[in-house]
Amino acid sequence: MELVYLRLGSIIAIALIYMIFDVFNKRNIPTVFVYATLAYGIAMTILYLDTYTILFSAGVAIAILAVGYVVYKIGQLGAADIIEIAAISLILPIQNIIQLQAQLFQSMPFVLSVVIDSGIVALVMVPFYYIPRSYSILGRDFLSKVDRRDIRRSLTAFAAYSVFFLFLIYYGISTVGFLIMVIAIVCVAVITLFERPMTLSMISYQKPDKIDQEDIIAVNLMSKKTVSEIRKRVPEFGRLMTKELIGDLRRKEPDIRLPVYRNAIPFALPIFVGVILALFVGNLLAFIVPLGM
Repeated sequence: MELVYLRLGSIIAIALIYMIFDVFNKRNIPTVFVYATLAYGIAMTILYLDTYTILFSAGVAIAILAVGYVVYKIGQLGAADIIEIAAISLILPIQNIIQLQAQLFQSMPFVLSVVIDSGIVALVMVPFYYIPRSYSILGRDFLSKVDRRDIRRSLTAFAAYSVFFLFLIYYGISTVGFLIMVIAIVCVAVITLFERPMTLSMISYQKPDKIDQEDIIAVNLMSKKTVSEIRKRVPEFGRLMTKELIGDLRRKEPDIRLPVYRNAIPFALPIFVGVILALFVGNLLAFIVPLGM
């Protein structure tokens, strides 16, 4: 029984420490701490002393690291975020500590609930944080950064998700699920509409000698012509900055100024909130799935 509470406390503590480093240490999470949490997760999996559980937990963690590596290489998530999720999964493969109302996915990996809940939290956090920030930075130029293409994309996204929403309502979505979907649809439409000004508030232009390993480049803010010209001299150029890529840029493109994400959302924050929700509420998707299906 004590080990059960240790798992619960460990997950909350690890997610909290990751969040503190990510928010207050300029998104710099010590490498020693990151790998220590992974080693701790492996030890907690072994302590199940059950072959099936150990193999299941190891398989889920390996899948997370494999998929996460691909996501990392395309510059969508940091390596520390992926290892944090893998460590959490190793500590608690299945949510069997607290009995929840939303237990539709109770036989699925606990980390699935963490990822889904974290994604929904991030979806809500982004417009609430970045729209005021981008407006304070851009001032009167804020709306000028939104063009007709952005409006069309936003309306298309709103319409597409609304059709899906009507389908859920027809089959009997719960009240909580209804509220989650309304918030999600509005946030998707707003993020799509104001993507460019929000992105501008996240970046700063830097020369290669000021770019660090694992920095992310806002390639979407660069013209196709500029990207093409850079790739002629540096073929591997992309979103994620590696040690080799930075070296090539410093030799071949020393004076170019690239848009670097320096104020992107610290994803350990929505992960922490997602962990709390997954532990004490459950998988938010369980509230969205129609009751009549």
